[in-house]
Amino acid sequence: MTRIEAPVPQQSVDAGSIRKIVRHELFFDVMRRKAIGCGGCLIAFLIVLAVPTTWAAVTAAKSGFFSVPLLTRWLYEPSVPTRIVTPYIGTTAQ
Repeated sequence: MTRIEAPVPQQSVDAGSIRKIVRHELFFDVMRRKAIGCGGCLIAFLIVLAVPTTWAAVTAAKSGFFSVPLLTRWLYEPSVPTRIVTPYIGTTAQ
């Protein structure tokens, strides 16, 4: 036995309102994609710029040739002599 359902009354749908809804959804979808793409480019640019800059600053701070704020205090260690040289008897250290 087949099932017979009651007919659903048809609603009048305005084509203009559907067009506005679709346009609105497409606009926000495009804007979301642009924002994600822009954010990705910004992050990539910062990484490409920050990594070499940080490496150069750390190298300069470790060497002690330049005073890099914060990094020099954390990274620079004065070198310790490997051996102490004494002058010959009867000579001066100069």
